[in-house]
Amino acid sequence: MQELADQSETTDLAVIDPPADQPEKKSGWMVRLVLYLVLIAAALAYPVMVLLSHQVSNRIPQTMPNQQVWADPKIGASVELLERELYFGWASSQPLWHPQSRLTAMPAFQAGIGDLISAMSLKRSEPQGMQAPDSDLRIAHSLLGDFQDKDSVDRVRAAIEALKRFDGRKARFLLEDRSDTDLLLRDISVYRGVLGASIIDLRSTAAEASRGVFNREDVRLYFHTKGELHAIGVMLYATEPEDFDIEGFDEAIITARTALDRAALPSPITVSNPQPGSFAIGGNDIMELAYLTMEADRALADLERLLIGAQPVETPVEKDNAA
Repeated sequence: MQELADQSETTDLAVIDPPADQPEKKSGWMVRLVLYLVLIAAALAYPVMVLLSHQVSNRIPQTMPNQQVWADPKIGASVELLERELYFGWASSQPLWHPQSRLTAMPAFQAGIGDLISAMSLKRSEPQGMQAPDSDLRIAHSLLGDFQDKDSVDRVRAAIEALKRFDGRKARFLLEDRSDTDLLLRDISVYRGVLGASIIDLRSTAAEASRGVFNREDVRLYFHTKGELHAIGVMLYATEPEDFDIEGFDEAIITARTALDRAALPSPITVSNPQPGSFAIGGNDIMELAYLTMEADRALADLERLLIGAQPVETPVEKDNAA
């Protein structure tokens, strides 16, 4: 009986006392959990950085440029817009390890902005009267024409300096410039030429028979057009209506700004371009942007006609004297 009691007591103690290696097992489990969490965080870090580095705005800023700084508001708006994109990072110039080098939309968006400012600079550089073509604006035009390599950020910085030099000469009255109406008319001709080419490309893409689920060229065209619309909107907001004593001007420029604001709003994660009649969760992004761009172009055309109608008509004698 005593033997049985001793065995029973030994068994009870074995049940109550934990195994000696249990704390070690618990500690090992915690180490493995921490290690798994670190590995998951490391695997997700780069994709998250790619998402966070994507800076494509779907809102056109209305307070650009600082009117107290620039002699020419649209030149100032061009500089501030380019500097803003440099602050976000010029995607096409990033090295392969950088998260922005994996983006498709942002480089196209920035190229659209640069192409619009380049076209504006070229038109603005055209000689007036006996003047020679403006060298700084020609430099800005040529520098903003290529965004495909790692040196593109240096060209953008150099273009900014050229635009600043032009504005500085205008501030010191060292150059003769056109009237506000003439400048706006020339700018609108650039805007409509750029948008007209994009509308043709968008409609042609929407009519293609073969479409992929993810098409890099569709993404490039879509966000390049958005960059153009964004830059044009910034330029229109930099235009002061009080500088134009033209009946109906205020309403016309508000209509154009509103159309550009609407065109800038869509910002799809992936650009869809399904076949007509086929299912698409978000509709057809290419066709939607084509329609909104056409609406913006029509509003610019109305503003253009208003400005042309307000221009003084030269008589044959005045034309001969001008010649």
